[in-house]
Amino acid sequence: MMRRTTQRFLASAGFALAALASSAPRTLSAQAAGSAEVKDTVHATDSTATSRAIVTTSVPRYLVTHGRELHLTAKQSDRIREVAKWLDSANAPLRAQWQQVTGGRPLRSMSRPQRRTLAPQLQPIAQQMKTNNGAALDSVDAILTPPQQERLQAVLQEYRRRMQERQAHAATAPPAQP
Repeated sequence: MMRRTTQRFLASAGFALAALASSAPRTLSAQAAGSAEVKDTVHATDSTATSRAIVTTSVPRYLVTHGRELHLTAKQSDRIREVAKWLDSANAPLRAQWQQVTGGRPLRSMSRPQRRTLAPQLQPIAQQMKTNNGAALDSVDAILTPPQQERLQAVLQEYRRRMQERQAHAATAPPAQP
């Protein structure tokens, strides 16, 4: 039960992070793209053609860079680093396929009919990435102790709350004047 809850929660947190990254000003996105934590942004779509972003920043990658927050042992850090490497290598060909199908263009820059025509080609890629992320989450869940799992959930809940507040504030704020 804990593993399933963790998986669902972490997937939601990943989507919230992706939404933030896609709505960030261009200069911030460029800075993030050059950082070690965020390598690339890939956009997914569901059958209704609403775009959601999937970023390569994942829970294993987060734990590699923020292991002290959960008091990870050296052995746990090494095992999580291996999971992160596996996830990156498993998703790399999928990201390349995605880029090939979309022509390197983000879905948000395409019209709704264009997104609908690409959806059947992109859905299996997105599903495989979701499967890979689920396997990585299961592996991380097996590595962490129950108190570490609880701490990770608390950290991600706080992150999710902040992102929801930020999105709500952005939705109600007037557009910036040039």
